[in-house]
Amino acid sequence: MKKGFLFPSSVVFTALVLLTALPLQRLHARHHLERLTLECAMESATAGVLVRSSQWLRRDPSMTVSEIPLRVYCHQHVSISDLRASVNGNPVVMELDSSAYPLLDARLLLSPEMSKDSAYLLKLQYEVRQSAMERLVLPVVFTDWAPLDAHEGIFRASIKFPAPLLAALRFPAITPEKEGEVIEFGLQVVPAWLDIALREKGSTYFSPYLAIDTLVILLLLILGALLWKPFKSGRL
Repeated sequence: MKKGFLFPSSVVFTALVLLTALPLQRLHARHHLERLTLECAMESATAGVLVRSSQWLRRDPSMTVSEIPLRVYCHQHVSISDLRASVNGNPVVMELDSSAYPLLDARLLLSPEMSKDSAYLLKLQYEVRQSAMERLVLPVVFTDWAPLDAHEGIFRASIKFPAPLLAALRFPAITPEKEGEVIEFGLQVVPAWLDIALREKGSTYFSPYLAIDTLVILLLLILGALLWKPFKSGRL
């Protein structure tokens, strides 16, 4: 897929994402994801991010499959391009469906021989670009074959950044094992995207989102100060 897709805002679609994902996860509950690893690298501050994903899948032995469903959630000012896929080392045909945009669905078509395999190693590669330099949103392309349960090791991510950039993980809201020039962490579930704040070494993290949060906090402090004196004197 050579053409890039421009992603609209993601916050508005959170409820839609959850509602549409649940039926598909129930449908494919017998086939499941065992683990997913994500390796990302940004060559320069102005370059895109190369994303490599490995997903270990297992088929229900009582059923055969002809395709593996994939999904990616869309984000504002973010584009994904050059999406390539292989299953068990073999390149596969991919059919993309954007009718449910801003959700993008894809199907990886399996050959009759591959459909009988009990396990699949799905490898994906794609490039992510965006216009905002103080913030990086990395969409995670994942299968609708949900894990059987939540446990350590289902998801691992490693993202490398070029000097002098430093990075801090914003979403998921956890404390990563490493943070700075490299971000590394693990989760018990697969996130739909990663949200990362960027800054140059020697500067502080700043973005429009941080500015809004700071303004709200200042307004609350001012309001509290104005109300405190009447409250203390009993006139409130």
